[in-house]
Amino acid sequence: MAKQTGIVDNGKLYAYRLPGEKKFFDFALKVDPDYHGFKGICFVSPPRHPHMIKGKLGKKTATGFTFIADKDAYAPGEWEFVELTYENFRDEFCKICMDGGESVLAEVSNTEELIEFYRNLE
Repeated sequence: MAKQTGIVDNGKLYAYRLPGEKKFFDFALKVDPDYHGFKGICFVSPPRHPHMIKGKLGKKTATGFTFIADKDAYAPGEWEFVELTYENFRDEFCKICMDGGESVLAEVSNTEELIEFYRNLE
């Protein structure tokens, strides 16, 4: 069962953008703003790249949420997390992938399969 807060659902797949950047940077799985009491956010960028960023949750947005990284954390400032769906992955976020997402799109046809595809990379 996915862990949910009022803003974050760690069963979802997100794309994230670092402060001051125009383009989204990478994907995030297992997003957890309360991992064993850590004061920040923890997540995994597929296939196996864990992150622990000090800071606090910002606000819920129409498409996801924001996170405010501490001034002494990696990439301080406001990060934007957008929940991925099959449609927005296909239309926009697949560009983050090295091959333009072609290999992913050949394997999946809906949001659940997209999330499962990235979970299986772990």
